[in-house]
This record gives sequence, C-alpha cells and structure tokens, in this order.
Amino acid sequence: MRIGEIEAVHVAPLEQELTQALAHRAKVLGKLETAFVAVLGNPCRARSYDPELLKRAVLTDTDEARLLERRLLRRWARRKDKKRNRPVERPQLSVMQPVRNSETGKWQWPLRRIDAIDHWRTALFAADVRLQKAREHFHGGEGGTSAFVTMTHAADAFTISQLSVHARPDTCKIRMAPEARAVVWKNVGRPYSAKMLRYVVGLVMTVALLLLWSVPVVLLSTLISLRFLVTRSPGLADVVKNNQFVRSLLSYTLPSLILTIFTTILPRILWGFVLVGGDRAYSIADKNMFIRHLYFLIIYIVIVIAMTGSVWSSVYDMFTDFGGFWKQLVNVLPQMATWYCVYVMLYGAGYQVLKLLHLKSVCRYLFLQAKAATPRDYMKAISPVFIDWGTFQPYTVLFFFI
Repeated sequence: MRIGEIEAVHVAPLEQELTQALAHRAKVLGKLETAFVAVLGNPCRARSYDPELLKRAVLTDTDEARLLERRLLRRWARRKDKKRNRPVERPQLSVMQPVRNSETGKWQWPLRRIDAIDHWRTALFAADVRLQKAREHFHGGEGGTSAFVTMTHAADAFTISQLSVHARPDTCKIRMAPEARAVVWKNVGRPYSAKMLRYVVGLVMTVALLLLWSVPVVLLSTLISLRFLVTRSPGLADVVKNNQFVRSLLSYTLPSLILTIFTTILPRILWGFVLVGGDRAYSIADKNMFIRHLYFLIIYIVIVIAMTGSVWSSVYDMFTDFGGFWKQLVNVLPQMATWYCVYVMLYGAGYQVLKLLHLKSVCRYLFLQAKAATPRDYMKAISPVFIDWGTFQPYTVLFFFI
C-alpha cells in the first residue's frame, strides 16, 4: 500500500505452548521465591547477604551448588520463627505420590513431606526445559490468524488502522493494538472457525443460564412476597396490617435486597461465558459482557419480577398469545411502580455508588499488599485495576429503561 515503513511483523502462533510455558514457569518461580522468603525473610537482614551468589547456587544443578546453597541459607536465615517461636527451618511441602502395594498390587496415594525448595527448584528446571523447547518451536510452527505490525512512524499506524484493505470487511481487520495486559493472549492465535465455534458455545451457555436462573429468582421472589408470607404465617398478618414500617420492609426493601444479591453473583458467571467466546481483547469482551448483562437485567427485573405471581402461565401465553402477554405486562407494570422506585433508590443511590468507589479493589490491594511475601507478589498487588464496565454500565441503562 506504500503508506509507511514497517519496522517489524510478528505473527501470533496457532499453538499456545509458548504462552502456557511462560505462565507455568512464572507460577513455579513464584512458589520457589516464596519458599526462600520463608527461610530468609523479606527483606533479608543478614549483613553478608549476596542475592547474586545465592541465585547462581540455586540455578546450578550440581552437588557442589547444593552444598553451597544449604551453607548460605544457614548463614543468612532468620534467627527465629515468630509464629512458632522456634528456629527457622527449611519449608516442607505435602505431596501425593502414587505407590503400588507389592502385596495387593493396588495403587495408593499416600501423603509425603518433602523439601519445598528442592521440589520447586526441580520444577523450575523442568519448566525451563519446556520453555526452551517452546521457543525453538515458536518460529517453526504454524502461524495463526493474528499478527502485530510495528510501524516506524506512529502516524502511519493510525492511518492504516482507519483503512479498509479488503473488499469483505470481515476478512481483514486492522485496528490499533491494545496494551499487552489488555490482550487475551490465549485467544490471539485461534483461527476464525474456532473463534466462531467458541462464540456459539458461549452464547448457548448464556441462554442456558438465562433459563436456569429464572428458577431460583422466581422461587425466591415468590417466597418473600408479602402475599405468601401472610398466607404461611397468619400471625404476621396483624403485624403487617398495623405496622407500616414492617409492611414497606417486606413489600419493597427485602425483595430489592435479595434481588441485588442475586444480580451481584451473576456477572462473575457471565464473564466466564464471555471469555469462552474467544475474544482477543478485553475491551471487546467488555462490550459483549455489557450486552448480555443488560439483557439479563431487563428480562429479570422488568419482566420476570413483574410477572412473578403468574410467571409460568405468562411464559405459556408468550408462545400462544404473544399480543396478550404484552398487554398483561403493560397492566402489571404500573402496579410495581413503588417497588421500582425503591429498587432504583436502593441500588442507584446506595449500592451502585459504593461499587463506583471501588471499595473491593481497595480492600483487595490492602490485603494483597499485607500478604505479599516477595517483590513479585507486591508488584502484582499494586498493579492497575481494570474497571469492568460490563458490570457497572448496564445498571445505568436499566434505570433509564425503568
């Protein structure tokens, strides 16, 4: 196209072995660092502590290196374990290893106590071998359907991203690459056919959840309805009749609170279904999450809750008399006006405001920072937080819809 000079092109591989090998090595390395922190502390307060010398001893697979490592750990170890009030020992790990009984010939899985540092070091050596093989096979494997192109000048990249380079727009899509942490790397190299199959599977799972979620919501909304409570508890009828506060609490506040708890659990499940769909960027996944979450809220809060008393007959009417169903819904909605006002006030002016303050992220940050044992754990604790718009924004549209 002669638009600009290309600096580099990297085609995402079809296989995900390199990504999985990197993730596995990072996990094992974190476990090994945690085992060393249990002995040395963080930071290590020994004056003669030399991290480079310890690193060379740990990553060298010889008997002399093992002797040097043990000698260094004894010299630099913490003086006392404050929790157990005794000298610091090498951390132990419980593992289950299969052993065949010589008499019965059956396999058994007994628990064994092994040295955690030796175990994770061996696992790190195996992870390095796996990663090396994945790197060697990286350029020789089959290429995927995505590529990262680096232009010499940023203006050229923005120009190309606005062009349609193929007669069929869906055949070749060009967009500015998101940040590395905003890319769903396990979905980058998947072919278009596999992506469409995963999208259909995720959509089917969402529809199945939509149908199954109606059972507990309708059952619970029926159980906490004022008519049901008065029928099952005759003594409650006089209290409800004479006390306006109890009547408003059971009629409006309690159903809204229970429904809020149910809708808080829902986004977690939907997000898993969205990721199954094979989106390559979290921004696209957020858009799909927003659409599905909004559909759920409208169907359950506007339709199912309004038709709770006769929901099953209403579902039957939807398929037999479609016009009659909507007429019945229009007649029922004005009767729920007070409940909707309470719901909007409780959620829009209360719970939603607390969610926008990101108290969960702040508490998570404080907890992970206090729990961090290694610099890697600390960096993970202070990493930027993604704002999951697919969870927040649907409620704004729902309130406008109501």
